[in-house]
Amino acid sequence: MRPRATSRDHIDDIALRLFLDRGYPNVTTDDLIRACGVSRPTFFRYVTSRDAIVLDHIAAFGEEVAGLVRENDSQLVWEVLREAMCGAFESLDPNSRAGMAFRILQASPGIRSSALELTRTWRSQLTEALVADSHYDGDAQRCEAAAAMAIGLFQMTWARPRASTDVLRNAFNEAPALTTTRPDQN
Repeated sequence: MRPRATSRDHIDDIALRLFLDRGYPNVTTDDLIRACGVSRPTFFRYVTSRDAIVLDHIAAFGEEVAGLVRENDSQLVWEVLREAMCGAFESLDPNSRAGMAFRILQASPGIRSSALELTRTWRSQLTEALVADSHYDGDAQRCEAAAAMAIGLFQMTWARPRASTDVLRNAFNEAPALTTTRPDQN
């Protein structure tokens, strides 16, 4: 007999493992309700949607990155963003809820496109953190552009099946040269 889910954490644990075992598109809400051993109203008391089980962990990861930006006292914006993104990515245990959520995103293009919507929130969080630390003299547009570029590099990395901190760090290190080299200089 399977244990009854009694909290959001318990539902998340069961659901994330089921998504990884069977594939996100192959798991219905009814499958989740059965696996958790709860009624439909109880399930929806804890979870707003099937997507939210994955996306809420991705959103929390974005909040963690913004927190790391706020804690970094470097004056170089790109260094701050690189270290925050790489630090958060490096500390991500593949078997944690957030780690499982990223693994689900890597394997499921449909939910990955939903996760892209979260980057607007991430961009706002990172922009606010950069402006608060007076990067680019508090110029919100420049801070937002830097945040958007950092998020783009991060998305390219986590979408790959063999994503790693080294790949992400290399992308950050190479990005400034890509934006300053003219085509006729190659």
